[in-house]
Amino acid sequence: MRTTARSALNLGLLGLAAALAALVYWEPGVETPAEPPKLTALAPAGIEHVVIRPQRGDEIRLDKDQGVWMMRAPVATYANEFRIDALLGIARADSRARFDAVALDLVKFGLDPPLSVLRLDDVELAFGDSEPLDNRRYVRNGAAVHLIDDEYFYRLQTGFTAFVSNRLLPPSGAPAAIRLPEFGVTRVDGKWSLAPAPEPPPADALNEFVDAWRQAQAVQVDRYAGEAARGAITVSFEGGAAPLEFLLLETEPELVLARADLGLRYHLTAEQARRLLSAPTSAAAE
Repeated sequence: MRTTARSALNLGLLGLAAALAALVYWEPGVETPAEPPKLTALAPAGIEHVVIRPQRGDEIRLDKDQGVWMMRAPVATYANEFRIDALLGIARADSRARFDAVALDLVKFGLDPPLSVLRLDDVELAFGDSEPLDNRRYVRNGAAVHLIDDEYFYRLQTGFTAFVSNRLLPPSGAPAAIRLPEFGVTRVDGKWSLAPAPEPPPADALNEFVDAWRQAQAVQVDRYAGEAARGAITVSFEGGAAPLEFLLLETEPELVLARADLGLRYHLTAEQARRLLSAPTSAAAE
């Protein structure tokens, strides 16, 4: 009987605890705030085409090709996926207020003409002024003008180089040879070799050198204005893909390489310069 009574008491206490927890969770009399409406109905992960017409500068065209973002204009190259993902968050931005575009004087809101335009697939977003009270941006989507938090407009003003991939080499494609002004490494029968080489370096050193090139990413990409080069570096690929040529512009205090065909410069650190420009040796593998 004692066991039964104690079990009943425990069950009663558990029931009371559950009731109190439900009371705290549901808070009777307090309604859960509704989810704010979104700027668009698009899912960021499903967007495949982006056009940016900034306030100043070049129009930027980006396409997702088999899951990889590519820049189509103003240059054709791989795109910076991190920057694009950050920008696409605007598709689900909270609309803090919504107005009928027909009822507004669009000129007064900086929407006629707009300051910048962003096209996501078939949805065109026109950016106007920001309102001074909460620093939110007027954005037109079709027949509606929305107020959204102002974190996206300035992403559109960074210039096209901000949307260029920081990688020196394409993510796909296997290097077959890397030729620098003073030496080169070549893959023959599945093995890398260095020439000239008074003493052949170990395979680990050669693989480390090639991996440094495969993984190299610039800390900054900007425009190349035709500066004189100290030499050239050529990377060839297996399978017949066109080789890439990098112009060697600077080695100190940073490494600066240029792609004349794209009109771009890649800025890398001094440590990256050591790894990318130094011939593989036995010491490199230690």
